[in-house]
This record gives sequence, C-alpha cells and structure tokens, in this order.
Amino acid sequence: MAPEKQAASVPLVYRVYMLWLEPVFAVIGAYLYIFTPTDALQIITPPPLHPQTLQQTPIEKLLMWEVASLYVYFAFIEFVVLRYVGSERRDIWRLVVAGILLCDMGHLWSLKLVADASGQPSALWDPRMWTRWEDWGNQFTTWFGFLLRVSFILGVGF
Repeated sequence: MAPEKQAASVPLVYRVYMLWLEPVFAVIGAYLYIFTPTDALQIITPPPLHPQTLQQTPIEKLLMWEVASLYVYFAFIEFVVLRYVGSERRDIWRLVVAGILLCDMGHLWSLKLVADASGQPSALWDPRMWTRWEDWGNQFTTWFGFLLRVSFILGVGF
C-alpha cells in the first residue's frame, strides 16, 4: 500500500534551499572538482596542506570525479526528483533528506580527519579559524545544510 499523502506541504525555507540553492551549489561543486581540482581541494583542506594539492595523482583525479558525480546526483535528486514527487509527499522528501544527511555526516567527519592528520586544530567546530572566504563558504553551507536537514527530519516548521 502506498503511503498516505501528507496534508501539509514542505515549508518554504526547505523548498527554496533543497529545490533551488543546494542543487546549484552541488553543480558548482562538481564543476570545481572536475575542472579546478586544486581549488576544490584547497577549499576543503587546511592551508598547511595546500602545497600537497597542487598536483593530483591519477587516484586523486579518480576520486575527484567520483565526488563530482555524487554532487551531480544530489543536484538531480533535489532539482528533479523532489519536484516530481511534489512538496505534499513529505514521506519521500524525508527519505531523500535522510540520505543526504548521511552524506553530510561523512563529509563533516572527513573534514575532521584532514584537520587531525595535518596536526592543525579543527576548523570544523571553530568559526574563528575560518580565515578565508572559501572556509566560510564551505563550512557555512555544510553546517547550514546539515542543520536544515536535521530540522527537516525532526519536523521543525511543519
């Protein structure tokens, strides 16, 4: 039996972020990983590691394409699939958002691991360490998206 439709649609803040902003961010991220991998790596790594990002090994290039592919997939899921099911189908939205939330947790964990491996204090938890606009952009959008998804799963605003 198909799940019943939810009476209330998805609130505007979630729709704007998940149907418009985040798919655009994901496509931009995919572009960076494919066409400017050094820039992409320097956005997600602490400055002391930047010299190691200037050249990528074939395996690193493979991984960059894999990440870019996932970003394109996220953009497709949010821009196409969530529109297709409509904002009244909160059950489908919750499943999609939960899946992306799992990816957020992996992304946040990887940022912590890179900071730990570099011996640098983790900028993950401390906005005072976000010294470049790239740090602000990456950390803010990652944390904002993460917290918005947690709020969605918890039903905040419904």
